[in-house]
Amino acid sequence: MSRFTRLVLPGVLWLVIVAVSLAATTDQPGAPGQSGPPGPPPVPGQPVPPLRPPGPTANPRILERAWTVAGAAVGSPAADDTTAFFLSKYHELVAVDAASGQVRWRQPTNESGFGGTGGTVVVAGSVVVVGDDNVLGFNRLTGTLRWRFEPSDGYGPGFYLGYQATADGVIFAGSPSGRLYAVDTLTGRPRWTAVVATDGKTTVYPPRFSGAYVAAGYTEFVAPSLGGIVLVDAASGRIVWKRAFPAPRDRSLSVSWAGGPVFVDDLVIVSAGDGIIHAYDVATGNDRWSLPPVTVQPGNLIDPARDFRGLAVSGRTLISGSLTGEIAAYDLDSREERWRYSAGRLGSVIYRIEAMGDVVYIPFAGGTLIALQASDGAEVWRVGDWTASILWPPILWGDLVIVSGAVDGYSAFHAVR
Repeated sequence: MSRFTRLVLPGVLWLVIVAVSLAATTDQPGAPGQSGPPGPPPVPGQPVPPLRPPGPTANPRILERAWTVAGAAVGSPAADDTTAFFLSKYHELVAVDAASGQVRWRQPTNESGFGGTGGTVVVAGSVVVVGDDNVLGFNRLTGTLRWRFEPSDGYGPGFYLGYQATADGVIFAGSPSGRLYAVDTLTGRPRWTAVVATDGKTTVYPPRFSGAYVAAGYTEFVAPSLGGIVLVDAASGRIVWKRAFPAPRDRSLSVSWAGGPVFVDDLVIVSAGDGIIHAYDVATGNDRWSLPPVTVQPGNLIDPARDFRGLAVSGRTLISGSLTGEIAAYDLDSREERWRYSAGRLGSVIYRIEAMGDVVYIPFAGGTLIALQASDGAEVWRVGDWTASILWPPILWGDLVIVSGAVDGYSAFHAVR
C-alpha cells in the first residue's frame, strides 16, 4: 500500500461511515437521541441492555453560540489561558482570542498531503505543537515556526500525533510507516524511535501515555486487516510487549485497531475491528478480560462485528462509542453494562470520544456533538448538525465549549449552567 493511499484512506473511510450511518438511521424509530433501547426489542438470543429513566433527549438543550470564525477546521482545538488554537484543513494554524473570538494570528504549516481528517493541536509550554503531515512547533504568542519534525526513518508522524504532551516536554506520535516517535516539544528533536513493524503495511495510531508507558494501537493492512496493541517504555522507546488481537472465528472479519487505547489502573484497554474490547495487563501483556460487540436493534445496517468503538474513562466507568450509534457504558469492576444511549438519527459515533470529569463528549458522523453524564448517560446538551460538521471532541475554556467544525469553522458556545 502506497504512502498516499495510507494517508488518504482514513478520510475515505470517514466519507463511507457518514453515508452508511445516515442510511442506517433514516428509518430508525424514536427521537433523534434516546436513552435505553428504543423501538423493538434487541436481536433474540442477545442480552437486553439495562433500562434507565429517559434523559433530556426529546427536547435537547442547544448551546448558545458565543463566537465563530469562518474556516474549515480539522481535529480538536487546544487552548492556553487566553488563546484557542485551531488547525485548518488547508494547512494553517489559527490563533483566536478565546474570550472575544478575534483572530490573533494565522500561520501556514507549509505542509502538503490530505487535510480532510485527523489533525491534532497540543499546547506544550511556550510551544503549540501541530500534527499535519509532519509535526511542527510554533511559538505560542507570535505564531513563529520554531521547528519541524520530519523523521529520517519513516514518514507522516503528524497524522497520528498523540493528544497530550508529558510534563517534561515530550509528545508521542504514530505513523503510517510502522514507527512510534517521541519528540521534544521545545526543540523538535526526536528522543527516540520505536520500530513497531517493518513490513510496509502497518500503521501505528495516535498513542496514549500513562506514567512510564506509552501505548498505541496498530493495523496491518492485509485482507482482512489484522491489528493489535504495543506498549513502549516512555523514557527509552524500548518495546515492552506487542500483542496481536485474537483471530476471530469468522475469518472474514477484520481485527484491525478500532478505538483506544485508554489506561485504567494496571490495564490498557483497546478495541478491535470485530467489535470486541480487550483489556491487557500493563506489566505482562496478558489479555485479562474482554467485552463482546455491542447489541443493536433490528434494522440497524451496521454490523456490530465490523465496528469502530472509541473509548473514554470517567471514574470507574468505561464508555464506548460505535458505528452502530449505540453508546454503551460499563462498570470497570463488574464489567456489566451500566447504561445505554441509542443515537437514532444522529448516526454513527466516529473515531475519538473524550471524558472530562463526569461528562463524556461524543461526536457523530452527521456533524452533531453531544455531552452525556458519564454516571447515567443522561444528555446534558448537543450542538451542531451536518451544516457545521463538528466531528471531534471539544475543549473547555472557562464557561465556554470550544469546537472545530469541518464546515462551520472555529466556534465557541456558552456551556449549560
